[in-house]
Amino acid sequence: MFGAPQDGQSWIVTPAHVVASPETGALEPFYFVDGLGVSGECAKPIPCSDNPKDTLADKEGQDLAFARVVIGRPDGECKSRLGLSSMGYQAAMLKAQGFLIVSMFQTSAGGLPLTLARHSVDSFGGAVIDFKPVGTLPGGAFRKGISGSPVVTEIHGQIIPVAMVLRINPDTGVLRTLRFDYIKEQFNRIKAKEEGSPIAQTTSEGIPYRIEYTSYAPIDGDLGASTLQQTGCWGAMANEGKKTVELILSVNKPGMIDSIEIQQSETCGSGPLHFWLDQRVNDKGNWEYVRAYEQKEKTNSSHRIGLAAPRQLRIRFDARNPVFIQGIRLH
Repeated sequence: MFGAPQDGQSWIVTPAHVVASPETGALEPFYFVDGLGVSGECAKPIPCSDNPKDTLADKEGQDLAFARVVIGRPDGECKSRLGLSSMGYQAAMLKAQGFLIVSMFQTSAGGLPLTLARHSVDSFGGAVIDFKPVGTLPGGAFRKGISGSPVVTEIHGQIIPVAMVLRINPDTGVLRTLRFDYIKEQFNRIKAKEEGSPIAQTTSEGIPYRIEYTSYAPIDGDLGASTLQQTGCWGAMANEGKKTVELILSVNKPGMIDSIEIQQSETCGSGPLHFWLDQRVNDKGNWEYVRAYEQKEKTNSSHRIGLAAPRQLRIRFDARNPVFIQGIRLH
């Protein structure tokens, strides 16, 4: 269970197969008891089965479902969130001393130490993690309630949620899990699609955005950063004493920002690009690192973002060599 940061609504994320009808396979409303012993009820779960299937994480994410809590936890009272940011995970995993699976199922309440068995490498940075129990996994009672259980780690005395169990391999005992930052991205997608919620309208030119700030020194051939929203040519080098050039973009209409497309061409392109993306909800928030990207060709390449708007994005390009870009599109 978690509270949506956008509006404080209480939600539950679960593997879809856990709440599917055994007869029809359809997802059904369900009852629950939380860790405090409070009973509640959820509306019909929303599946992620129609989301993209580009990576291993996307394919495993087909088994996710999100259900709105309608009884048992009033909006605004659930302070839990869906784990750390992607950058936060990377830093936390370097400090993690071990992992523990926590089951709240009535027949299997308790914890069990785990070791890392396999960590996937994909465009999301490894959202699928396989764990193995330390020692022998308890029998059927524990296994029955293991799907949906969180995997946590302890860092400096604080319990950090890492991933959610999708299923267990009955032969090997390996637990297939999804990292919570990937689950958070899928929730943002669900929220953007909710009936009645405004969604940023995309066109052939992508999601509208505003350039709020630039930091660069123009060079010959530069037509200005404003031309990035059409088809121009932005030529930039770093200001004295700096190694990067910087853009801050604002997306004001609610919706989902799936990716950023950096457009280059033979007439306006500087070849390989390396850049970093930061994000914040508004201009009063602190910047949070998202991830680094590389673009090897003078072409139009899309790079995954997976954030809900309204949002500000800060793009920092490595400018040890001049940077030429024809356009930037958000999709």
